[in-house]
Amino acid sequence: TAMREGKATRNVCEMVDPPRKAKVEQGALSVEQAIELMAHLVGRADGALWATYLLTGARRGEILGLEADRVTDFLDLSWQLLRISDISTAPADYEYRHLEGTFYLTRPKSQSGARVIPLVEPLKSILALHMQTVGDGLVFTRNGSPWDPDGATEAWAKLLAEAGLPSNVVLHGARHTSIDLLHAAGVDWDTIKDIVGHSDKKMSLAYRSKPDMNRLSVALEQMSALIHPKIEA
Repeated sequence: TAMREGKATRNVCEMVDPPRKAKVEQGALSVEQAIELMAHLVGRADGALWATYLLTGARRGEILGLEADRVTDFLDLSWQLLRISDISTAPADYEYRHLEGTFYLTRPKSQSGARVIPLVEPLKSILALHMQTVGDGLVFTRNGSPWDPDGATEAWAKLLAEAGLPSNVVLHGARHTSIDLLHAAGVDWDTIKDIVGHSDKKMSLAYRSKPDMNRLSVALEQMSALIHPKIEA
């Protein structure tokens, strides 16, 4: 940005090797655990919030920043909610809308991040019921104000504890869970990347928490069937 605005003649970051991130094993809910959590959400005031995470694979800020006029037969995930302490430090081309205090709606950092996905059952009915209790503006609020992103992460951890589910599945793990569920349902990786807003399917593959052993077994059995008759013969 500094180079583009003429404030620097070169990018000094390119003079050194980038630091390598430590690989963190991301926990995710199994199909059975996801079903158990959905049952636990019935009747909860915040149930629609967590169901939306599980059934879309969207990012934390995308759901917290979802507005009523962007919920139709589709979910328009073209804005996300962030807490920004000093907006004056943002680049000149940074697109944002102020909500209140340090809460802002901002555009996703990549073009693939801003997307529209179909709204299907059961989430369609879950959101329709929830939105009877909200007006214009944000679909999900806490005590009338935007959810603090870190507060949502803490509330998710408390929810899992109450439901007796693994504590190592952080809120971002709901995104991993959705990708696992899409894969288990037989959805191809190109479609998965479009749903969750990844730039390429390699990134979606990296989000897969673990191989699907049932799928691997079927694949190996299919391969073995090609040669097994010949071996016995």
